[in-house]
Amino acid sequence: MKETSKKMLAVFIVIAMIIGFIPPMMLTVSASVWNGTRDTSWYAKESTAACLKEGIINGTATGILSPKSNTTRAEASVMIQRMLKKAGLIN
Repeated sequence: MKETSKKMLAVFIVIAMIIGFIPPMMLTVSASVWNGTRDTSWYAKESTAACLKEGIINGTATGILSPKSNTTRAEASVMIQRMLKKAGLIN
């Protein structure tokens, strides 16, 4: 199974939100929202910043995001659950 980085999961989540779960106006955000996006690739900066703003992605207790590190199944599940809660599809 191919591993997925946190930045790629952020891109996938934002694509799902744009498709119809969450109004696009909520996704308007600058990549400077959180300094953790500076380590994120250019194509994932806006998605990562939007997920940070919406509380879908959180850094560690020390404030580190580590966007290039691989996402565990548990992290991916929590991020997807947060997105679905934001969309009002689950409680």
